[in-house]
Amino acid sequence: MVGAWVLGVAAPAGATPPLGCPAGVATEETLRPTFSEPVSLVGETFPVRVWHEAHDPAAAALAPAVLAAAELAWQVQVDEIGFRPPVLPDG
Repeated sequence: MVGAWVLGVAAPAGATPPLGCPAGVATEETLRPTFSEPVSLVGETFPVRVWHEAHDPAAAALAPAVLAAAELAWQVQVDEIGFRPPVLPDG
């Protein structure tokens, strides 16, 4: 799959879909996609991770920008506006 990657989605396996999400949309398969050769970038400031296929050069080139946008979103939404941080499944 070309350009397949996922921005670190923080949801425990078997999680109930958020209010307003149609049933069957937020499943373990959609929250935790599988890759044939996964690699990831980890945020330096916040607990954010971006996964993508190792053999996809377009995804590898885009991943740092996605990570930077995710860290900026965390800073603005959680640190500045005061939203609660996501519930991390491993935290």
